[in-house]
Amino acid sequence: MLAPVGLRLAVEKTRVVHIDEGFDFLSFTIRRMRKRGTSKHYVCTVPSKKAIQAVKEKVAAKTYRSTRNLDSEVLIQTINRTLAGWANYFRHGVSKAVFNAVDARAWGRIMRRLRHKHKRGNSSIGMPELRRRFCVPGTW
Repeated sequence: MLAPVGLRLAVEKTRVVHIDEGFDFLSFTIRRMRKRGTSKHYVCTVPSKKAIQAVKEKVAAKTYRSTRNLDSEVLIQTINRTLAGWANYFRHGVSKAVFNAVDARAWGRIMRRLRHKHKRGNSSIGMPELRRRFCVPGTW
């Protein structure tokens, strides 16, 4: 089937698996799952673990100690661009739980960085003040 078009399969890269086991393709994990509470099945596409780990590492690199000299607004904008592009690519799959997990990880990294950067005396700034200062549009 591929020969007339001039294509061939790379045997070392090709494997045959059952759809229940699932496989990774273009950073998606594709597998068949049973619908909860019924005996019906559906094909589910979610971001692969490798893709999730890669975006978490990008956020970690942007919020690392060496970036504390960056303005907070610039940092948040760069992280937003990264996450928006990643989310646009994976929006066609079943990605809500993954998006929530990545969002929580990014939020935690940003808040930890801001708390460390904006210490006051022995205690750091509280979460409500950080939200007002850095996360509400028009309050910068």
